[in-house]
Amino acid sequence: MPRSRTRLVAAGAFAALTLALAGCAGAASEADPIEDTPAAGTVTIEDNHGEVEVPIDPARVVALDNHVFETLAAWDIPLVAAPKPIMGSTWPQYTDDETVLDAGSHFEPQLESIIAAQPDLIIGGYRFAESYDAIVEQNPDAVVIEIAPREGEDQSAELIRQVEILGQIFDREAEAAELVADFEGAIADAADAYDGESSVTTLLTSGGEISYLAPVTGRSLGVLYPNVGLVPGIDQAADDTSHGDDISVEAIAAANPDWLIVMDRDGALAAPEGYVAAAELIEGSAALANVTAVAEGQVVYVDPNFYLTEDIQSYTALYEQLAEAFGPDRRPCCTRRRTPRRRRCAPSGVRTSARTLFPPRSSSPAGCSPLRSSSASTTSSAASAEPRCSRSRGSPARSRSSSRAAPSRSAASSCRCSPRTASSTRRRREPRSGPRSDSS
Repeated sequence: MPRSRTRLVAAGAFAALTLALAGCAGAASEADPIEDTPAAGTVTIEDNHGEVEVPIDPARVVALDNHVFETLAAWDIPLVAAPKPIMGSTWPQYTDDETVLDAGSHFEPQLESIIAAQPDLIIGGYRFAESYDAIVEQNPDAVVIEIAPREGEDQSAELIRQVEILGQIFDREAEAAELVADFEGAIADAADAYDGESSVTTLLTSGGEISYLAPVTGRSLGVLYPNVGLVPGIDQAADDTSHGDDISVEAIAAANPDWLIVMDRDGALAAPEGYVAAAELIEGSAALANVTAVAEGQVVYVDPNFYLTEDIQSYTALYEQLAEAFGPDRRPCCTRRRTPRRRRCAPSGVRTSARTLFPPRSSSPAGCSPLRSSSASTTSSAASAEPRCSRSRGSPARSRSSSRAAPSRSAASSCRCSPRTASSTRRRREPRSGPRSDSS
């Protein structure tokens, strides 16, 4: 049986009784509705605990799961309470609104604020998962759900499931389907752009230290390996799947990865004392100076707000960023791709993966030129013939050792699109300031 809770509208019953005693029972049906009109109808969803009956488009919503804030904000869903300390200033429509009560952080939850908000629906879970039983007990008239990605399940499928459930609840199924299509298209773009053999290592920086994020299970970025087909530069199982494992710069240098993908854990928060930006830690390290990824400018810095969000929109942007970074040097240029609207090429000479969060993109690709062509005439000839990068996605990873030299990439296996004009540049998302929190 689906879980269900019905709000008891005591004020309405009292008003009806008063009218009846006054001999005005006939007017009771014409009385003004109470302020918190219950939603019309319900929908049965399956959350992380089982089936639950949820009001459609509920009037009073509390959200505690960071995965849902971006979607709710985009759909103009008002909240009556939210965990402001762990939201930074990413969603000012909630954090700056004094009528939205502060539910605290997962370390210091203010559950009394949730009670005071008198919600119809509470979207809990994720960082607030440990408070689930208390929230259910304290809010008997509210429906409490948890739809955060579940541990042990496919993370991408979980993000899709979550946004589709939100679409059902708030009657925004078409908008949810569009988010899913964008997400799946971005994954396909990144997979198409990757050459299938370059080694990749994912890292997390925090407190001036560098940590290793393992393939598959590593926090946030581990999922990139199976989804894009990345070849690990370091293939070691994770000990800490939440905050990464300790690693020395010497170990990174010994692995000599072709690409680094780096998440700055502190970048989305107000700069703490002693904060060192990820780019400074990576590019300012003498031990990493000769690593292929650093020497060739092949370091992708994840949007600094990613650690706070980790939602389907952030992953869509990350996969698009990887398609940009990998694409000009390695993907088959100027051919019809699975999602033509994302055909991106970079002007010759533009480095698309060094320091910039969202590299320049342009339209109207005209052709390809060898990445290391010896003359301008070679470039022109290549463009007119519309050559394609020769690569094999199914080719086995090349052998590597800890002391291997930087890989050589021939012009035949790498090309860069040369568009006629650079028509647009993606706006760089700046780190959002906000109160620092030790969010996990």
